[in-house]
Amino acid sequence: MPQYTQEYRQKIYEGFETTRLLSAVDHVDQLRRLLGDDEDFRPPQIRQDLQQQQFQIQT
Repeated sequence: MPQYTQEYRQKIYEGFETTRLLSAVDHVDQLRRLLGDDEDFRPPQIRQDLQQQQFQIQT
């Protein structure tokens, strides 16, 4: 792993844009809600639908 100077790290830190990162995290959370397991640990319907479509394509 490269060794960075404290000055370089400070420059990165000062120029870091948190708004875009937090927006990306929000989008990931939305996807997790859509694609994550249900309360009863069953896969969500969208996953089952995609799996069924894949099966139909293969046959």
